Amino acid sequence: MADGGFLAVGFTSAFLPTASDQDNIKALARTGGLPSDSGMPHLQIIVSTTPAELERYDAEIRKLHSEEHQRNTLHISRLTRERKALASYAAYCRSILSPIRKLPNELIVDIFELCFPASLYEISHTASMEEEMGRISHAYLLNLAHVCSHWYRIAMETPKLWSTITVDMESELWYRSNNRVNTALGALNFSLMRGKDYPLNLNACVTSGIIPLSICGLLLRHIRRWKKVYFSSNRPPPWPASASLDQLVSLDFDVDAWDHVGTFRKAPRLTELTFSGNIEEIPMLPWAQLKNITYDSLGATTTTNAAYSALSVLRLATNVHECTLYLDFREDPGHEAWDLQHVASPVKALYIELSTEDSDVTGQLFQSITLPSLDSLRLYPADDATPPVWSAGDFVAMAERSGFDTHLTYLRIEVIVTDVDLLRCLRALDQLEVLDVTEYMYIPPDDAHWQATVTITDKFLQALIIVAPGASESNLSASALPKLRSIYLCSVLDFSDASFVDMLASRREADGHGGSGEKFKAKLEWFTARRRDVASETLEEIGQLVSKGGLVFNSGEREPAIQHGDVVEDGV
Repeated sequence: MADGGFLAVGFTSAFLPTASDQDNIKALARTGGLPSDSGMPHLQIIVSTTPAELERYDAEIRKLHSEEHQRNTLHISRLTRERKALASYAAYCRSILSPIRKLPNELIVDIFELCFPASLYEISHTASMEEEMGRISHAYLLNLAHVCSHWYRIAMETPKLWSTITVDMESELWYRSNNRVNTALGALNFSLMRGKDYPLNLNACVTSGIIPLSICGLLLRHIRRWKKVYFSSNRPPPWPASASLDQLVSLDFDVDAWDHVGTFRKAPRLTELTFSGNIEEIPMLPWAQLKNITYDSLGATTTTNAAYSALSVLRLATNVHECTLYLDFREDPGHEAWDLQHVASPVKALYIELSTEDSDVTGQLFQSITLPSLDSLRLYPADDATPPVWSAGDFVAMAERSGFDTHLTYLRIEVIVTDVDLLRCLRALDQLEVLDVTEYMYIPPDDAHWQATVTITDKFLQALIIVAPGASESNLSASALPKLRSIYLCSVLDFSDASFVDMLASRREADGHGGSGEKFKAKLEWFTARRRDVASETLEEIGQLVSKGGLVFNSGEREPAIQHGDVVEDGV
């Protein structure tokens, strides 16, 4: 007989796997390993021939559906099962032959690290205890571990993947979920133990109480592993009198009291320190080895107190390279002149966020320090503060005793200063290569009109013009900043286009911009509320200068943040 039913009985595939074949391929897939060299060709044949075999099954099944025969239903059921088994077997074969199986474990670990969620690295309030639990337990790793037994071993047996721990109790989720605290503590302990002896990056924000003490107890068991640490607490835990801190390189402390921080006095690799508060009683820390320090005056009771703390940082850190000071003196505007010991610091880069309503504060700060190695300086206000008043005389005096004319190469200021006073300061900076000046716009109280702190004027720009070759030595020496190679101006455009173009043209034509051989880089941004518009012809003229070579130029409009009654900056 040649009817469809008879043909269906004999229809099958030579590549159809047996039950043993299916069990073996599934077991191999779970391990994440590769088949033997002898087994590899068979898998490759299955992968290459299965698409055609599946098409054969599909055609036969369609044919049987189109015929009326009492035996076709059974045949269709058998063929459907065989097709499903063959498709599943081929899928396992493709998975086993996939390139990722050939990757060494080290690369798989790198891929896992790229999957780290941002919440694992930083303090961020979570919406639910489930999210907090996911962060503590490294839920993303647990999900990856379910792919196969090979990935499970990599995820669970690679301490590096468990080397970041973040605990945030400010959200109070721990207190609102008392019935799950033990589970959360267990998850924290599990994650810590998985890290074994691998150096630990720790972000911890804890409050006072029984639960925080339990958390701190777990964290302190691993203090020998601490590498990069952020620790915030309104009541520090009882630090151990001594501890092995051979791994510690970075410490960020936000605590209300400095009790027992002598624990950290012997940390031979500690080079980065961030802290806030009042240090009238100098904490026992390895100051001489610190290279990068950030100090926030938050917590200091008076301006003099905060100034003392900031200057103490510069005095104690005798080998510091970079220092950032956040000094907010607005809570104590009526202070008297500082009566503090003068400080000489070897710092190379000093960044000061200075918020004050006292016009004398900047001058007192300049009077208090000598910086014989400084190459980068920035002075700016907090986002919600009036910019500090620049004291030109005190800056020039500091520049002269510090020798800025030989080593200061970067200056960024966001201050209140006149063009005359700024030029007076710049003429003391013969080595300056990068200048960044931002003007401010503000609306005074009971006034509906923008006002500005104007520094960038024609007088200012003309002083930056490099006199053409062949001019007299007296004219050449009159040009401020002879080695300037980059300038950024954020302005209300209270100068003429011609002055700006002349400055760019002279700098473009200058020989190597101080000998560097680089193109001169300039960027001009203007506020939406400004004195005037930039003429399109001016921009075309600057474009022509760029096309001639020696100049890189960018420009654009910026929207200032409006805060009534405050001088504001649109953040750079």
